[in-house]
Amino acid sequence: MGGARTIPLTVNIGKYRTAFYVPPEKADRVATVYGHDSPEKGLQPINGIKPQAEPPEFPSPGGGLISTISDYSRFCQMLVNGGELDGKRLLGPKTVAMFSINHTPEEALPYGFVEHDLYHAGYGYSLGTRVLMDVSKTGLYGSVGEFGWDGAFATYFWVDPKEELYGLMMLQHRPNAYYPIHQQFKQLAYQAMI
Repeated sequence: MGGARTIPLTVNIGKYRTAFYVPPEKADRVATVYGHDSPEKGLQPINGIKPQAEPPEFPSPGGGLISTISDYSRFCQMLVNGGELDGKRLLGPKTVAMFSINHTPEEALPYGFVEHDLYHAGYGYSLGTRVLMDVSKTGLYGSVGEFGWDGAFATYFWVDPKEELYGLMMLQHRPNAYYPIHQQFKQLAYQAMI
């Protein structure tokens, strides 16, 4: 019988750092979040959105993780590699394969945040991510089994295991689906493939 298990709040892989908080000495590195109060004003900074300065007592598995493009890219590449990065196994191949399988019961589909959610049309929900089940319903390029996530401030990524490809956008905009830029980015990425 072991003692209490602690859950690390940061991930350190060499020079990379991802956490549920930003120490005060790094707060100036956090990007400003933008949004629209009204169409006449255009894009404006949203005041009052700041990450926590101290480790939270209970980190949220559904939100609040702060990362960098470098860290997020390495995470995506690890998933493309089937759980391996820089010669180190971080996730088992069977675990990564579970991301490409829908785990949502039929009666809970379609997966989405609102009725007739075109943003998530054709997707189910897998091991903590959306997963593409029906390419024709999306109206976009993609592969069945592609998986990914879209964050609160328009962060967006997808991993396509069949094409050995990932796409990543890190925007700082609220609401996250205001512009169709994620779909446009994905479409252009697939169109550029030879």
